[in-house]
Amino acid sequence: MFPTMTKIIVTVSSVSDDEETLTNFLKEGVHIFRINLSHGTSYQHEHSILNIRKCAKEMGIVPVICLDTRGPEVRIEIAERSEIPLKEGDKITFSNVRTSNKIFLPIPDFTKFPLKSKIYLDDAMLAIEVLETSKCECTGRAMNSHRLKNNKKASLPGLVFEDNESEARDKKDFEIILKHKIDVVFASFINSRKEVESLKKLIGSEDVLIFSKIETLRGVENIDEIIEVSDGIMIARGDLGVEMTASKMFSTQKKITIKCREAKKPVICATQMLETMIQNPVPSRAEITDVGNAVFDQFDGLLLSGETAVGKFPTLTVRTMRKIIEDAEAYHFEISDHKNRCPLLGTRIKESCAVIRCPDLATIFGLYSNHFEIPVYFVSKEVQNFRCLHMLRGVIPYEIKEDEDIIKVVDQIKDKFNYKKIYFFEMQGNDEVMSKLRVFK
Repeated sequence: MFPTMTKIIVTVSSVSDDEETLTNFLKEGVHIFRINLSHGTSYQHEHSILNIRKCAKEMGIVPVICLDTRGPEVRIEIAERSEIPLKEGDKITFSNVRTSNKIFLPIPDFTKFPLKSKIYLDDAMLAIEVLETSKCECTGRAMNSHRLKNNKKASLPGLVFEDNESEARDKKDFEIILKHKIDVVFASFINSRKEVESLKKLIGSEDVLIFSKIETLRGVENIDEIIEVSDGIMIARGDLGVEMTASKMFSTQKKITIKCREAKKPVICATQMLETMIQNPVPSRAEITDVGNAVFDQFDGLLLSGETAVGKFPTLTVRTMRKIIEDAEAYHFEISDHKNRCPLLGTRIKESCAVIRCPDLATIFGLYSNHFEIPVYFVSKEVQNFRCLHMLRGVIPYEIKEDEDIIKVVDQIKDKFNYKKIYFFEMQGNDEVMSKLRVFK
């Protein structure tokens, strides 16, 4: 099984962090794991982290663990019930005081909701039209049928409320990040450069990569400055799709992707990639095309969220996404001119790869901008420090022993994946100068 250029990122939860499921993910080629701090307890999150590392170590794999922060979000609480079945036209009452017969929504003053405005719940799967408001309560009408589950996110387009608990939550999240040496933070609801800079200052570690999640109109408006100070970008289409006109989602996604590539920053496509497979063993035809188009747009990673966190077919979902990616990448290589584009390699063949030994991350990130269009193995005896490279499209950190013969390592990689051709480079510091170019056939 050849490694894909496009990385698969799986979300794990207490439902899917058992050793069997995690091992199956790893066997399908997954190296990147996401834990959503908006769900579960600190104990559950730490259990997931330890289990991921345990299973990966047993397979000789160095995983990347990403924590998705909660940020200034608003979530509902359903007292004494796990879910509420709603039909179109049903009335529903929200309260900012926890009671047994109303849905808790932590909004300081509901009178700020204009009458006939919309509240969207569960990634806009349920729309509520506002009918009546008081300071402490809001009554609305369900505009469609939906089974509303506890702890789902509420989206309030055009309205901004202070989240007084956000800073305290963030500090608690950062304790987990530093304690467990987390590789990547997916920072929710980033709207400006200042927010990214503040987050980096709070974390206080240059070893943690910050991927800013773009899920608001303000984030889209300030995308250039956010890209500049972020290590990467995630296009979180769930909340973003609620905030903007649906017909603008396509062009917005394309524009952000292009900007990231021009800035040489990795970009992830997220939300509802294979949503149907939460309940069904096969994806919709539209989802297959969505994944394939994301490959053609050269996203660095594609995120599975509910599909692997709570879905019925987590391993099958990952395998399905991998097969779609493989098909799309093979066709993309076939019809593109990339085989002759990269000046470092010249003409390339499909079943080939590059192996590069290089001393530092800065050099590797510089090389990333060359877009080799074939898998690139960065070999190092300190691969633990380089594991974040899994976040880059086509880049694979590969561990070698202290005195291991590099030529033997190249042969190992060639034999393991049956490559027909390998380009081996030795780097001279961080000046992007190649030396000792050798081609193995």
